[in-house]
Amino acid sequence: MFRFFLIILLLLVQPVQSEPASTVANPPLDTAAVLVAIDASPFEEPIHLESKQTRHEVQGHVYAILDVPFAELSEAVASPRGWCEILFLHYNIKACVHQRVEEAASLAVFIGRKYYQDPEVARQTRLGFYLEDQTEDQLALRLEADRGPLGVRAFQIKVRAVPLDEDRSLMRLSYSLGHGRLARFVMQVYFSTSGRDRIGFTVEDDDQDGTAEPVGGMRGMIERNTMRFFFAITSYLRMPDPRQQEARHVHWFEQTERYPEQLREMDEAAYLAQKRRERRNQDVWQAQVDG
Repeated sequence: MFRFFLIILLLLVQPVQSEPASTVANPPLDTAAVLVAIDASPFEEPIHLESKQTRHEVQGHVYAILDVPFAELSEAVASPRGWCEILFLHYNIKACVHQRVEEAASLAVFIGRKYYQDPEVARQTRLGFYLEDQTEDQLALRLEADRGPLGVRAFQIKVRAVPLDEDRSLMRLSYSLGHGRLARFVMQVYFSTSGRDRIGFTVEDDDQDGTAEPVGGMRGMIERNTMRFFFAITSYLRMPDPRQQEARHVHWFEQTERYPEQLREMDEAAYLAQKRRERRNQDVWQAQVDG
């Protein structure tokens, strides 16, 4: 139960804040520097992961070389519908409904516990969808939760991508969360008790004894979910057709299972059964919005 409240605070929440979190822009990609970082990365695939924690915000960034032509990547992820398909793969997303009112596009995201829940009992959070730039050689977009007090953005997903060559693209996925005093307190309690063994991917030397250990706490959390969203993007790019939903779910689960220490939450059968039921719910809600 405690972990559920943490999820609500950390994933899609508008927290009570007394101080503003920083808002980081979606800067252009430094292609040369990113390629060097990817080449030096400990991952067995062409990706580089970074995370950063400040007093009011935690950020995760995945840089990746994708075996997808840029035009195909740009078309797939530059729509609210596509992002509902992407976000839905996450354990905690119970449904995602997209709509456009005049020029404003948004997603209603229903978040709950990792097991099956009806959208009616999940928490609904609305994400604005903003296509910042889309040309033949550039893509920039962001998803952003409604502003909290003092104009704080509590939740952001940002994508920046460029063509690498005719068949490949270079992409940065950024995931950031602002947090206030209440959220920090809850997180500190969780990560010092039942969540103390949850780890991320980055390995750093411990200041006390010098041993190399994976990061934990809030950085571990942001790294885990940034990777889950990254695998959701690659799974959708691989299988964007609505008729491939089941295969897409299988692919996402298999990708996360490559890192069981960080990403395992349940077995494949349980995940697929849950998503079949949640998909039916999502289709009903989307049909109601579409009229």
